[in-house]
Amino acid sequence: MTGMIRRLFAIEVMALVRQPLAVAVYAALFAAMLAAALVGAEQVKRTHAALATIATEQTEAISAAKSAAARYAKPSPLRIEYHRDPTDAFGYMNYFLVTHAVKPPLPLAGLATGQADLQPSHIRIDFNKIFPDTAFDLGNLHALDLGSFDLAFVLIYLVPLGLIAIGASRLTGEQDSGVLRMIAAQPVTLRRVALAKASALAIVSLVAIVGGMLLALLIAGSLGSLVILGVALLVAMWVLFWVALTLLAASFWRGTVGSVVMLVLGWAVLTVLAPTIAALAVRTALPAPSRIAYIDRSRAAMDAFYRDETAVHAAWLGRFPHDESRSTEMLKSPEVKRFARDAFYRDALKSDRETFVARDLAVAGATDWQRLMSPAMMLDGTLQAAAGNDVRHQLAFVAAADAYDERLRRWFEPLALTNAADPHRSCPDCPGRLNFTRYDDVPRFVPAPDHGAVMRAIGFGLLYLASVTALTIIWAVRRLHVWPA
Repeated sequence: MTGMIRRLFAIEVMALVRQPLAVAVYAALFAAMLAAALVGAEQVKRTHAALATIATEQTEAISAAKSAAARYAKPSPLRIEYHRDPTDAFGYMNYFLVTHAVKPPLPLAGLATGQADLQPSHIRIDFNKIFPDTAFDLGNLHALDLGSFDLAFVLIYLVPLGLIAIGASRLTGEQDSGVLRMIAAQPVTLRRVALAKASALAIVSLVAIVGGMLLALLIAGSLGSLVILGVALLVAMWVLFWVALTLLAASFWRGTVGSVVMLVLGWAVLTVLAPTIAALAVRTALPAPSRIAYIDRSRAAMDAFYRDETAVHAAWLGRFPHDESRSTEMLKSPEVKRFARDAFYRDALKSDRETFVARDLAVAGATDWQRLMSPAMMLDGTLQAAAGNDVRHQLAFVAAADAYDERLRRWFEPLALTNAADPHRSCPDCPGRLNFTRYDDVPRFVPAPDHGAVMRAIGFGLLYLASVTALTIIWAVRRLHVWPA
């Protein structure tokens, strides 16, 4: 019996690799995966190029400030205002400082681009903005109409269709042609025959699809991370899930056409209908806060500030210990006026800001639960997490940028206030104030990607897909206990 099953398995494998339709489908899928990998690699390349440009701009800005400091340290009849003086702490932080919070792409960033076109990979720290990420510009919106063609799209949408085309007729085609009756006359059970056919389809498909994906990533230059092992297992389980579905569809014995219809409907429900319903449910249950209301409250905060500027300035300056005579003069300084105004606006709008963040976190949490509705949704979310382009990574990056903005403000404030308290020039005959030349000491943003979150996401996604696949196989095997009439 075992020898017969082994021979049947070998026959099925040889028939599959020689079948023109199967060869054409696997070749088409590899071509699509290669094209998608190259598109993703190009996008990652553009991001790296943008970050390299930013790093160059920051270096050049520091060099320019140092050159200006050298010029302004020499006696000259020229006198410059603080907003043109890079040797003044307050002037430098507001008008000459060039620094960014950056989110370098993870090694597999091209795997699933997700909302990367809508999510900044860098945020300019601009003290003219109350919150740093409001300085981000989306760019040309017309380029975002169709989204990005990436490996996640090929794996989630095209691979199942290819497996349906190849596997839908593995049993039902023999039923339609009458060959199944000849097999039934042999001393072998239907379950063994079905599992031999499904195993052959699974082995060939795993080699063609998982191997093709790894080869495509290798050609695109994106195969450089151990995370790819987890992704390969995830995709392998996704392939096995669809092989199990073809086996389950065959167990209803509706013929080849009936199996194809059931599988295509299942594909549409899992990959199109379920995500659409989930997105609609999230938008209905968790409506986005009104941006117009936020703008209106920002105007109200502005009105409240200008109603009594002096009181706001004094309240803010009261946080710092200064003698009374100096504090009176400092209230008139541009440093105190600017710092007090920014702090007032930030405090006034902080609750609104937290509302937007809380809503984003709630959406992310709801989406995590909704992914249990569909293996396709689970795979999509896990691939985005592995690529570092999911919502949680972006929210963490924006929070880190905001914390960096606050850290810089706290770093510059005492320097600027010291100068405001004693606004003398270090060199009375020099154009520059020369009270700040510590350009290399300004804190830099240090990216801190959460690799642990990536591995946890892959582990949970793999466990979920393995469970769903096992249940599907058990269901199909239980149905395949007797030969069809």
